[in-house]
Amino acid sequence: MAMFLGHIAVILEMFALATGLVLVRLSKENKGLSSLAGWILVIAGILGAICTGYYMIQYFYLGDFAHAYPQMMMPGK
Repeated sequence: MAMFLGHIAVILEMFALATGLVLVRLSKENKGLSSLAGWILVIAGILGAICTGYYMIQYFYLGDFAHAYPQMMMPGK
């Protein structure tokens, strides 16, 4: 389940990156705030992908991807 959620996050980050690149390309024809918005989306997509990749590697080494659902933390056990 955690691997599936990680892949959804990566897909959304790639969508943000692609949308940002489209906005940057369109801003060359039409002047306005679309260039700034495009670069913000590109930077957010790249930083989000780096963050997601880091945490997916951490969860992999902790063994969270070996189970279908995350292990519950039970107080007192």
